[in-house]
Amino acid sequence: MDEHTTHRRPFEDKIPEDVRQHARAAREEMRESVKSFLPPEFWEHSRKARKEMLLAWRSMIDTALERMDKKEENIQPHAALQMQGSMFLAHLALSAGDGAESFGNRRRGRRLER
Repeated sequence: MDEHTTHRRPFEDKIPEDVRQHARAAREEMRESVKSFLPPEFWEHSRKARKEMLLAWRSMIDTALERMDKKEENIQPHAALQMQGSMFLAHLALSAGDGAESFGNRRRGRRLER
């Protein structure tokens, strides 16, 4: 992120600057005190574990994207299916020449009398 980009924080204008500076300093001191309780190996292992977790998420996302791509490929109709579909629609249009209502009745074995 750009160093010059400022982030708007919700209570920035309501909390005095010196209070915010003290809170930041206290937070930093707390981090350092917790850090001193644990050995450096812990922090190294923690960083590696976090990286592995992120790589696992990346792998899951990549797999999900690949599955989506495969589904999209399978959804694409083939030319033969398109031809059959258009022939079926033409047949429907010819057989239902006297209206969709009569076509529905013909399908159920009834004819409308005119």
